[in-house]
Amino acid sequence: ALPIYAISGCTLILTTSQKDAREIGKSLQRSGYTIYTQGISWGKGKIQSLFLKNAEKSIIVGTIENWHEEYELLQHIREIIIVKMPFDPPSDTYFVARTKGLKNNFDLYSIPMVIQKLNSLIFTMKSINPTCAIFCWDIRLENTEWGKRIYKEIL
Repeated sequence: ALPIYAISGCTLILTTSQKDAREIGKSLQRSGYTIYTQGISWGKGKIQSLFLKNAEKSIIVGTIENWHEEYELLQHIREIIIVKMPFDPPSDTYFVARTKGLKNNFDLYSIPMVIQKLNSLIFTMKSINPTCAIFCWDIRLENTEWGKRIYKEIL
């Protein structure tokens, strides 16, 4: 469960799958905020419209891939919380095709891709909304050697 005490309104919580987004959204239902969960609370356009009408008391929970380029929305976000680093699933057909022949696809492909995705999100956010705070609650960032490597490389 997420530490609700650390979340305020005007928040975008990002994870890597709709399943995770649904679980997080469900865990936040008693937080006192209006929770808009990708895949449950209408479509993306309606979620964004409703959020912008009452952003101070609202939280959007969704995937990084779905929300990282919603520039109008990002202008109004106070904080972004990244719950899971955006690794491609190793069973994904694109991942398999891109990493074919690599001796260590995690070091040579997955880690650089996560760094690129996080840096793209951070750069976009800081360009649009320089006062927005960005947090990563994925404990692997501190508790693994590869996580420490990613941390050194992100903006």
